[in-house]
Amino acid sequence: MRNARITALASLVAGGLASAGAAFAQAASDLKPTLVPAPVDRIFVPLGFDDNDNVEVVLSGHFTNACSKVGPVRVDVDAARKVVTLTPQSFLYDRTGRCAAQEMFVPFTQTVTLGNLDVGDYRVRLADQPDLAVEALKVGKSTKATPDEFLYAPVEEVLVRQSPSLGGALKRITLRGTFPVIADGCLSLKEVRTSVTPGNVVVVQPIVETLAAGDCAARSISREFTFRKNLSDPLSGMALVHVRVMNGQSLNRVVTIDP
Repeated sequence: MRNARITALASLVAGGLASAGAAFAQAASDLKPTLVPAPVDRIFVPLGFDDNDNVEVVLSGHFTNACSKVGPVRVDVDAARKVVTLTPQSFLYDRTGRCAAQEMFVPFTQTVTLGNLDVGDYRVRLADQPDLAVEALKVGKSTKATPDEFLYAPVEEVLVRQSPSLGGALKRITLRGTFPVIADGCLSLKEVRTSVTPGNVVVVQPIVETLAAGDCAARSISREFTFRKNLSDPLSGMALVHVRVMNGQSLNRVVTIDP
């Protein structure tokens, strides 16, 4: 009889644990987000990529609540037709439906890497918005085996703002970062090239040079750098500031510029 009671009790405990485990698993499942199409409004296409670059485009849009986050993007490249199709998705954390009643404007920016593309002009399109107007993606022939034509600065932060002292027509770009330590010398910012390309994209090239140790000491070169430059071309509306960065990477920021 005692053994039977022990067996029954063990069975009851096991059943309770199983039920608790199932409830916990269900609760954990309820916390997971669902994948939904991302509300992309615009695709920015920087120029200047070669066929040895990790080509990038930048998506811009806005969520209508605070329960959404940027998700994965599927990239399909039709090399023969020179067409790149993007399928962006976002994570929605809303199992209760309460977020729909909490509408707000939450902008987002997402950089999408396309990998190495062959030389040519590509059409970039969204799978669910095939008629969205997008500038052509132009991939040129590389002239060097290095990741970039120049050695770029390791920019960590970019600020873009209107310059009241210049009448508001020009905008100022501020770059900040820290140079890495190198043997027997240092890096110094040589020049910053800027160009405004179709689609309101400002391409920024912070070019650095290598100096000998003696020159570094004589010029008091610091590893930390801040560089400010005024744009000579007036911009208005939404624009992408695309900064080329060391190691073939980039820093992208979408801004709204007053007319």
